[in-house]
Amino acid sequence: MSDRSSPRPSPTLEDVARVAGVSRATVSRVINQIRNVGQGGAETFAVSGVGRHVHVLGTARGTGWGYSLCEFGVYRS
Repeated sequence: MSDRSSPRPSPTLEDVARVAGVSRATVSRVINQIRNVGQGGAETFAVSGVGRHVHVLGTARGTGWGYSLCEFGVYRS
């Protein structure tokens, strides 16, 4: 019998934005690699933590070529 703690809930865009000190929209743009915002560049921010893999799930189609809204989670084993 393994002694595993219950899994933590996945961080939301709001969680990442709060920790990084940026807007939810900025987090979404970075995840989606949207480059046509701001003064011709992209904002960069770091998120620290321990995880095994990142899961990105597109939840709404934004354009014919990409998503504008997504959720992501960092998972541990």
